[in-house]
Amino acid sequence: MNEHNNLYIQFPLFLIRGIFADKNAVINKILDYGCYQYSKRLEYSTIDVAKQLIYDLYSDKLGAALTECVKALNSDIIGCNEDYRGSFAFGLDFQPSDEIEEMLTHLDNDNFFTKKAVEYYQMNQVLKSFGINGNIEDMLNKGKQIEMEIPAKEPMPMLNVKMLLNFRDKDKTEFDIAQFMAYMAINSIIGTKQFAKTNKNHIISRMFGFSSIKTIPPNLSKDVRELINKYSKRYQIDKLLRQLELAWSISTYSYRMRCLYVGKNVSLEMMALAGESRRPKVKEERLKKDKDEARKKALRQIEHSLRKP
Repeated sequence: MNEHNNLYIQFPLFLIRGIFADKNAVINKILDYGCYQYSKRLEYSTIDVAKQLIYDLYSDKLGAALTECVKALNSDIIGCNEDYRGSFAFGLDFQPSDEIEEMLTHLDNDNFFTKKAVEYYQMNQVLKSFGINGNIEDMLNKGKQIEMEIPAKEPMPMLNVKMLLNFRDKDKTEFDIAQFMAYMAINSIIGTKQFAKTNKNHIISRMFGFSSIKTIPPNLSKDVRELINKYSKRYQIDKLLRQLELAWSISTYSYRMRCLYVGKNVSLEMMALAGESRRPKVKEERLKKDKDEARKKALRQIEHSLRKP
């Protein structure tokens, strides 16, 4: 399926820490959490949940914990048809109507079992839509664990699923990873806006999984500290930003400014307008003009009132 081309998942910023050391492990954590959160929003029908459970039970895909739950039902029907063993697709020869009916009865009467079954079904649908192969039970457990570890007010960047999978599954250089992290950092700063005002230090802190430069702890490992120092140098961060403009649809503007305006899929003209219109001098001129207009308006009102008989 190709639906994941236009689908995005959200995740807590701190998950990206350590990506330079183990890219795949970090991306997998992002997918664990992102897929779990996405799955909770999916609609479902109980009959589809029952069908999925029975199908995966016969094809040995259900997972240990949920398989034990099904066995604990002590059914004389569910999972007992040897003719279905090894089936890998719903077809005309796979119509376990009696099993589905009994499964629906158990789902109606056991809230714990129903919760587990629905979670499993929703995650199964997400992985199919995203084109991801993974252990559903394991991803659910890891996603829930990460959810409990999210600090208050943690930035929650959002990235395209296809981009994440391609980045995980291909060899990348350190500079490739740095580009990816700078892109993610800027996305987390922009959020749902077209552009945002920031600075290079703020981008660097987000690149390494910290909400701001003030939240970077002093006891970082030597490797991480060296990388932060490296990309904090003007040449390296400017090189990164230039590459993002050339290949990642990111726009920046900082002509004679201490700050930096960043945008995604916006024109350079818009970025320049955003930056220039917010200069103190422009604001002062605008304020002066507003005051002058207000004064003229007030004088016209006074003159008009004086003319009244």
